[in-house]
Order: sequence, then structure tokens, then C-alpha cells
Amino acid sequence: QGTSIITETIFENRYLHVGELRRMGAQVRVEGKTAVITGVPQLTG
Repeated sequence: QGTSIITETIFENRYLHVGELRRMGAQVRVEGKTAVITGVPQLTG
């Protein structure tokens, strides 16, 4: 529920798992070193 914003400042490839989360129904948008996650009721997979 809601929106979360995560900024990575140490590891360049921290968001490599985002594709798998999207396949499960996650709403994740990566913009450079920042990920914006919009809450969904449930992940499936």
C-alpha cells in the first residue's frame, strides 16, 4: 500500500532482481540509482 522510493548509493547492480519481481506482479520503476515501488495487494508466482 502506498509508494516507496529506494536510492542505492553503494552497489551499481543492486536492482538486477527487479525483472523477477515484475513477473510476480510488482510495480517497480528504476530510474538510475533510484527504484520507485508502488504497492500492490499481492505478489504471485
